[in-house]
Amino acid sequence: MLTLPTGRQTNQTVTLETRIASIPWDYVMIIIGMTSHVDLVTHTHTQDIDECSSGVHSCDANAQCTNTVGSYTCICLLGFNGDGRTCSDIDECSSGSHSCNGHAQCTNAVGTYTCQCNPGYHGDGWACTDIDECTTGSHSCDANAQCTNNMGSHTCQCNHGFHGDGWTCAGIDCILKHSYIINELLGQ
Repeated sequence: MLTLPTGRQTNQTVTLETRIASIPWDYVMIIIGMTSHVDLVTHTHTQDIDECSSGVHSCDANAQCTNTVGSYTCICLLGFNGDGRTCSDIDECSSGSHSCNGHAQCTNAVGTYTCQCNPGYHGDGWACTDIDECTTGSHSCDANAQCTNNMGSHTCQCNHGFHGDGWTCAGIDCILKHSYIINELLGQ
């Protein structure tokens, strides 16, 4: 039982929406997120509304809603920034905040990013190691060329006695013979 300043006693539950004007302000407890009923006897709320589970919060779709007594908080999820009510994607690739390997390509995705090793490297994108095309036989050098591995690639150089770009090599004897035949055909 509560004794009001007028000397009158009450244990009545008053609805804030319809009766707030008739309640002395020193007895009104307005707390955002509380139900609209205040028990004047105990000065406690009758039930907390969980705004998060009931869906009446204003958190961004990319934020975590956490219920608190009488209210709630919003915090942007990992990969997003903002105040929780508005969250935007962080482009980790352009901001340089990714952790991709130096020999990998970073690709931004909403709320996250992916890493893929560059050509000439293998791994998961976070760890990339050079593929030795010469040792694995995955090079495209001519059979008469020497393969030399370098980071992320390889080079080809024709063996001694052969001429070409390393991917195609012809023997000098063959080149001279072809030159002789061409010269004979041309009458030179």
